[in-house]
Amino acid sequence: GLTAFGHDDTDNFFGRETVLTQLLDRLSAQQVVVVSGRPGSGSSSLVSSGIIPKVSAGALDPVARFHVLPLTWPGTRPLEALPQQAIDAAPAEDAEEALFLVVDNLEELFSFQAPEAERLEFMQLLENFVGAGNAVNRLLLVCRTTFREGVIDGTYAVTDWFRDQVTHCSYRLP
Repeated sequence: GLTAFGHDDTDNFFGRETVLTQLLDRLSAQQVVVVSGRPGSGSSSLVSSGIIPKVSAGALDPVARFHVLPLTWPGTRPLEALPQQAIDAAPAEDAEEALFLVVDNLEELFSFQAPEAERLEFMQLLENFVGAGNAVNRLLLVCRTTFREGVIDGTYAVTDWFRDQVTHCSYRLP
């Protein structure tokens, strides 16, 4: 298959400026954005070579910098994959800077058959990351369109908060 662009490929990443601008505008206006696309649509490249470098450079808020946490893939052990800073996210008034977390290949929560209790706890930790007291943190979730549809239609057992984010905070790649 195709290899995704990574952070080191930022200078070679071009042609998605409109989509990049639209997603950054959404991330400036709302805490959670869910990007969905078909396999091979370039969502991982868009995140790694476009969004993350722009957020690191101050594209969301040039005054209040965002600390970009390591890119996360749930894999078979989603709780171990989640950066400790996301788990321990201090309320905004205690934090020195806002945090930005990207979870790519979100469908791995189910396709890699992580235990249900761990999947549900992972979703709860994401909710806590942007929940009460953490209104400045931002969360970008990236998944396949078929996974997004399965969350909405009830195929996957998810928390109400998670389903609401996937349903109402989505951006579908063209």
